[in-house]
Amino acid sequence: MAYVTSAYLMAIPSIINHHGTVIWMPNGVALAIMLISGRQTWPGIIIGSLAAGLVLEPLSIAVSIAFANALEVYCASGLIKTYNRDFDSDSLSTSDFITLFVVTPLTSCISALFGSFAQGYLGLLGTDKLLVNVFHWWQADILGIVVCTPFVLVWRHLPSGWFNRTKRIFETLIYILLSFIVSMMLFLDLFKETFGELSRGYWVFLLILWGAFRFGCHGGNTAFNDGRRHWLSG
Repeated sequence: MAYVTSAYLMAIPSIINHHGTVIWMPNGVALAIMLISGRQTWPGIIIGSLAAGLVLEPLSIAVSIAFANALEVYCASGLIKTYNRDFDSDSLSTSDFITLFVVTPLTSCISALFGSFAQGYLGLLGTDKLLVNVFHWWQADILGIVVCTPFVLVWRHLPSGWFNRTKRIFETLIYILLSFIVSMMLFLDLFKETFGELSRGYWVFLLILWGAFRFGCHGGNTAFNDGRRHWLSG
C-alpha cells in the first residue's frame, strides 16, 4: 500500500507535465520497509510495483518493471547488510548513511536498465532515447532512495525532547520556521530582491548542522526535506 501510494504521488506531476519525475520515491520507501522488516517482504514490493505500474504502463512493461524494482531493492538491502553488518535501521549512524549512499548508485542501475530496455524491446522507446532514459531513470531512483529511505527510517520514531521545556519549544519552533523559510529562499527565490545574489546556498548547510547537533537525525532530516520539497515544487 505504501509503495502504491507513493507511486501515484510521483505519477501525478509526470502526467501533468508530460515527462518523467526527477525523483522516484517508491523504491526508497520499499528499501526502508525491507531494512526494517527483512528481505522476505520482496513479494509485497512486486505486488505494489505491479499495481502502480498497471495504471501507467502496459501489462508486459508493468510486470518487468515490478520485478526489476523488487530486485533492485532486494540487492540494495543485501549489499547494505553485507558491507555494513552493524547497520541499524533503528539508530542510523554516519557509517550507515555512507553505506546507503555508496550502495544506491550501484543497485539503481538494475531497474533503470531493465525498464528502459523492456520499453525499447516493445517499441515504446526509440534507440536514440534509450541511454537518456536509462540515465534519468537511474538518477530518479538514486534520489528516491537517498532522500526517502533515511526519512522513513528516521521519522518512524517520533522525536523526543523537542517540546519538553519552554526554551526548547522556542528553539524547536524557530528551527522549523527557519528551515521552511530558507528552503523557500533557496529554491523559490523568496526575498531575492532583498538579499540579491548573496550566497544563499550555504544557509541550508548551517541549518542542517544546527539540526543535527541540537535535534539529532530528526533535525537534520527536517531541513534537508524542506529543501527537497521546495526544490521539487520549484
